Amino acid sequence: MKNIQKIMTVVFGMMCLLFSMILLLSCDKGKDPNPDTDPSDLPELVVTASSIDVDEGEEVTFEVKAEGKVVTADIYVGSEKINGTKHTFTQSGTYKVMAKKTDHLESNEITIDVYAIDVYVSGNGPEGALYWKNGILASLGEDVPTNALGITVDKGDVYIAGTALVNGTPSARYWKNGTAVSLSDKYSVAKSILVQGSDIYVVGFEVEDGVAVAKYWKNGMAVSLSDGIRHHEASSIAVYNGDVYVAGFDNVNASKPIAKYWKNGVEVALSEEANAAQALGVAVVGGKVHVAGWENKGTGQVAMHWVDGVSTLLGTENILSTVAGIATQHNDIYIAGAEVESTKSVAKYWKNGTAISLSDGSRDEMATAITVSNGNTYVAGYEYGGGGKNVAKYWKNGTAVTLTDEDGAGVTASGLAVVRRK
Repeated sequence: MKNIQKIMTVVFGMMCLLFSMILLLSCDKGKDPNPDTDPSDLPELVVTASSIDVDEGEEVTFEVKAEGKVVTADIYVGSEKINGTKHTFTQSGTYKVMAKKTDHLESNEITIDVYAIDVYVSGNGPEGALYWKNGILASLGEDVPTNALGITVDKGDVYIAGTALVNGTPSARYWKNGTAVSLSDKYSVAKSILVQGSDIYVVGFEVEDGVAVAKYWKNGMAVSLSDGIRHHEASSIAVYNGDVYVAGFDNVNASKPIAKYWKNGVEVALSEEANAAQALGVAVVGGKVHVAGWENKGTGQVAMHWVDGVSTLLGTENILSTVAGIATQHNDIYIAGAEVESTKSVAKYWKNGTAISLSDGSRDEMATAITVSNGNTYVAGYEYGGGGKNVAKYWKNGTAVTLTDEDGAGVTASGLAVVRRK
């Protein structure tokens, strides 16, 4: 009997031990295999973008790193997981981007701003002044012959400078959203327009007692730049730190004009009468005055760039070239014009003095205006057509966009403005 009790006691003890081991094992299965691991110890992802400020249709490349090394991770634009590391934004707006990866903390969130682009081009056709917005043609609707020479856009308002033929005499004016504002009742021409803050500047010339006087109009009030003794014309205007700069030329001898600019009405000559020259564009960057124009170097006119009065050839010496506009972005200087290659006029622009051709030389083409927006270069111009049927166009980063007219009679482009909006 005692032996039986001993056996039962041993069996019972073994069963208790076995039960305890099973219970211990089952508890261990529910535990973290790394009980000392803190989620904050996981590697954190860091996502960066090639650009966070882009235009519609532009591609952005993303890079994800963990602990300083590039890793493969899932990238999300909003709630959408993208394929790979590149994404093209097709619609304006603000987008949030982040990255995820197993056994890693989620990345930081970056914001991508995407802008819609509106391209405005002023021009002229058989019916007079007109302009295009994103390729859609609009007429100024005047009952008299008109001519558009420059365009700008500010806060959604479209301003165009030019002339209207009143009683047989050209008269300077500008249009704001199609409504004409007369600047003079004399023989006059408005060549360019600038809006800065609440001020509207228009530049050109007005004939007084038979002499062309270089002028600009600020909010409709005329400011004379030349003395009325010698013929002068003003071509372009810039305002920098409250100072007004105007490019133009002395035209008393039509065969030998003198290039110059005015700062707050004080004249600065850029050329001598020995060589015919015209100043056609002005910009100020970091206090330096940049003027674009042309000068006759013996065999014909050559595109020029003056910086604080010091001249540099843009075109090739002994080859005909000209300029029509200037633009800047950061410290880069862009000048539009044309240069003859073989027997054809090739539309081109110069960036910091380096020529970039826009047309292939198979037809005569001319660049007439230039602007730079968020690193993209826009140039307006036109192709000379047979029978006067010119073809207006603009180039974005070298790719041509043809601008059509209603009756196919031929049009030219004279000015350019680009607006970014969300």
